Amino acid sequence: MTIGTPEVLRELLDFFTPLAKVRRVLRGAAVLHAPAHPVLGANAAYVFDEQGAVRADTWYRAQGAPTVLASASSHPDGDEVLSLRVGTFRALPLASTIVAEQVSRLQVAIFAEVLCDAWNVPDWEEDVARALAAALEGRSDVTLYLAYEDRPVGALLERGGRAHLWGVTNEAALLPLLNAACELGGGEVRTSVPSEHPLALHAAAPVVFSRLT
Repeated sequence: MTIGTPEVLRELLDFFTPLAKVRRVLRGAAVLHAPAHPVLGANAAYVFDEQGAVRADTWYRAQGAPTVLASASSHPDGDEVLSLRVGTFRALPLASTIVAEQVSRLQVAIFAEVLCDAWNVPDWEEDVARALAAALEGRSDVTLYLAYEDRPVGALLERGGRAHLWGVTNEAALLPLLNAACELGGGEVRTSVPSEHPLALHAAAPVVFSRLT
């Protein structure tokens, strides 16, 4: 297992912390745990050295929860769950029939529905909506975006110039969502996409989530 760039791991850790019920800082790792919903970034340990991986595994097993580790490569004793590229997206001129716009937090239920449809976990819609509502409460640095093509086809959450929580039921919706987020970010935004995704990201670094067996 290759330990990831600390700055990138800390970026994801900080972004997903509000969605976690528990955050534990261990030597060599920081653990997030959110048993009430399936957002991967809020149910993973961000690993900064090999002993941190061992401590995180011990912690999760004590909770009766699966161990998911985030680092720069897959863990030799685990199965790869998701491989990402994390980097900076710069706004691209785009002609599209899909329109993306900032939406009120009152639409969090629709936002959660789109995410769960995109992730193919529709049974989790209410749980994700509750987690998002709790995470948004009292925060002024979070913006929600929805993309429409007759109906909602994409959702993206941006916080502090970072947009690592998104889902689309139409692949063409991602660019309009990111472009919309860039309007508030001076023309760019930090984001993450699956490693095989063709989206161009500047100074991208790999992060792999592995579930230990």
